[in-house]
Amino acid sequence: MHERPRLEGLQELDRPLLEQWVTNFTAVVQYAQQAFPQTKLWVTHTTMPPHHDVATGVMTKPYLGRVYYIHQLNAAAAAAARRLGLQLVDYAAIGQRFVTGQQHLTDLIHPNAMVAVEIFNVMLNLALQEQRGGVNEHNP
Repeated sequence: MHERPRLEGLQELDRPLLEQWVTNFTAVVQYAQQAFPQTKLWVTHTTMPPHHDVATGVMTKPYLGRVYYIHQLNAAAAAAARRLGLQLVDYAAIGQRFVTGQQHLTDLIHPNAMVAVEIFNVMLNLALQEQRGGVNEHNP
């Protein structure tokens, strides 16, 4: 996402950029799956949007772009995860469970400890379910 000139003034990301992101993500996952064929549980995650103005979608730290970019990338990640058979931990949805303004560290970008504990709990539950017989659509 370091293509600032290409993104200036855009309200949303263009389709070719998102398609290239999905292509790159898919290539990395396929390489990892080939490199570690014994792995039983593959997990990826969405990104929790950094602190932003809820009304405008403008990030508190403007160099991060717009919150819409995060939503588009999260949707692309979710679609790619489904196609690749990965479990998805939705950081964005987990972060929404907390009061606005109380989800981030003081850098206003990264999830704080309360959110991280929730995320870790989901990860542990996925691992436990896999250990007990596998995670699938009927045993989420």
